[in-house]
Amino acid sequence: MTNPTSRVRGTGLPASHKPGTTTVTKAFGLKHLLELRTRHESGSPAAHLADLVLDTAREADRLAEELRRHADHARERLDSVLVDVTAARYAQQMQHLGAVLATYRALGSETPQPATQGAGSVPPGAASAAARHVSYGPLPAAGRRRVGRCPCVCNSGGFCGGCGHAGCGGR
Repeated sequence: MTNPTSRVRGTGLPASHKPGTTTVTKAFGLKHLLELRTRHESGSPAAHLADLVLDTAREADRLAEELRRHADHARERLDSVLVDVTAARYAQQMQHLGAVLATYRALGSETPQPATQGAGSVPPGAASAAARHVSYGPLPAAGRRRVGRCPCVCNSGGFCGGCGHAGCGGR
């Protein structure tokens, strides 16, 4: 049978899509991505921020791969709650990557400028607000929403709760 949907799971080619690395590459360009990795190893004052950019991108890639694995096996044995938590954490990680990229760009003239606008671009001021509310732990329960202004790029009047940001109460 040649129907691709009848293929035994796990026998296909592994996915090579890495959204975190792709976002950094689109934001800086391939040449500047290599420069970012060099700066990461140099020990310069911007090295810690370059390290944060690379670590954040790697974490987003890892979460995307985990989400892909969950999606492959969700119908067979995984509970939908685990998939929802991973999807929310992935959305949060991509938001964090955008904030880190914006902060890195704001560092100064020695920072590589973006090759294109779009992926990873965060409005000014959102990066510092998002950095104050980043959490690497589990997302807060939906019932414990915070009061105030949403630090996410959604720019809602209050904490929206729908953008996946930890400070907004997740999804």
